[in-house]
Amino acid sequence: ELDGTLDLRHEFGKFFGDVKGKVNRTTYGNAEFGNIAVSQKDRDNTFASIALRGGFEMSPAIKPFVEVEFGKLIYDEKVDFGGYRRSGVRSGLRGGVEIDFGEKMSGEFALGYLRQGIDDDRLQAVEGLSADAAIKWSPQRGTDVDIGLLTRVEGATAPGESGSVYYEGTVGIKRQVRANLDFNAKLIASLRDNKDDTGLDKGFGAEIGATYWFNRFVGLDVSARHQLVRSDVESRNTDETSVYVGVTLQR
Repeated sequence: ELDGTLDLRHEFGKFFGDVKGKVNRTTYGNAEFGNIAVSQKDRDNTFASIALRGGFEMSPAIKPFVEVEFGKLIYDEKVDFGGYRRSGVRSGLRGGVEIDFGEKMSGEFALGYLRQGIDDDRLQAVEGLSADAAIKWSPQRGTDVDIGLLTRVEGATAPGESGSVYYEGTVGIKRQVRANLDFNAKLIASLRDNKDDTGLDKGFGAEIGATYWFNRFVGLDVSARHQLVRSDVESRNTDETSVYVGVTLQR
């Protein structure tokens, strides 16, 4: 998965306008069943969108806004292996507020509605409530709390199924214990609203980790995560434990 964004803002008096362009490229490898490999190239897609935001400064710390988004989901294969045309137009409308209380708290929150159309008339559009947030709170020096909400549309592969709307909420805390060592922890909750009348998938997870800084610019990340999913369809129940090792570069 490869993402790119470009955001431009113009302020005039107490009002502001925002234009954000986004491109996402997703490709899939083969699904392997023993010695059998099944191609998933019909899932490869590109999504491009533009979001227009307008708002005003109620106070230096609070800025309400309205945002409209238009996009296009384009699959590499016009027709998938099941004979469906799954490309389509996406649209969204949100209202929210940007906050900036200096080093103590900053971020934004928005509620709205999201709709992913599908070119094939046999498939219903995937649509639902949209909730997005990214808030950073620093209760004391050296401690940061991140609160996040995201909404995304997920495509389907089974014949006759359109997809789902996925919601995820996170609360993470990072504590600097030494000049070169950070500890972090995160709680995760998710909800998948399946649009094929098979109910909901509910997910829960927790993560702990640390970052060791070799210098101001390079750090080593290590974390462990456990997640579980409980679904109205028993075969979708999962339990996963993952360990991540990575490198952080900053300038």
